[in-house]
Amino acid sequence: MKNEINLNFLKKYGMSEEQIDTFFLYANKTRLLAKKHRKDFKNDIVKMELMIAFAEYRKMNKLSDK
Repeated sequence: MKNEINLNFLKKYGMSEEQIDTFFLYANKTRLLAKKHRKDFKNDIVKMELMIAFAEYRKMNKLSDK
């Protein structure tokens, strides 16, 4: 997924590679990404799902706002 989708919206908050991986685990668990998009991976839809998950993730985890 990292190679397919522009992750600048995550890096903007100073997230390290490890933090991004942790976020991906959270996003997959809460948005069922692997299950829903395994056969039909569309970048724009998956990015939207990631952004929705990130909005919730930010509420629970302190991130810098660069």
